[in-house]
Amino acid sequence: MMTSRFVSSESLLAKRLDAHAEEIRARGLLLHCELDAGFQMRPRAGLDAALEALIRFVLSTIPAGCEVYLASTRSAAPVSRLGEGRLILRWQVSGDPQTSGNLRSLRPRAGDAATHAASKSGLRVRAAFAAVGWGMELVPLAAGRELMARIECRGGD
Repeated sequence: MMTSRFVSSESLLAKRLDAHAEEIRARGLLLHCELDAGFQMRPRAGLDAALEALIRFVLSTIPAGCEVYLASTRSAAPVSRLGEGRLILRWQVSGDPQTSGNLRSLRPRAGDAATHAASKSGLRVRAAFAAVGWGMELVPLAAGRELMARIECRGGD
């Protein structure tokens, strides 16, 4: 096994996030990263597309000025299972704007995490990771005000 077939999770994720840096900055989003420097991922067909779909999904569901928490950790497994680990993202979600007569709220209503998770976009993101051979789940948290994406990264071909 050649370790050159693996890249750090940090560099793979940074590449995808850098493509959206301007939007993240313009919307005042705060990104908190706790990335395991030792977590190596095996690049594979469809992985960039799956990560891009995930980032677009997060950006489409998060209100301006909110925070995103991103963590990666390698599995506590022998070297033979190099490339296995977990990615976790957690963020606040927006809901439909509240309306009162002809007035429309300037801020989206929080609390639609389950709706976002079950949406076509949510299903597409899960399908993108399934196509790569990785497991993914979207879990509503905090009484529906937050969403967590938990991705099981599998190292095998």
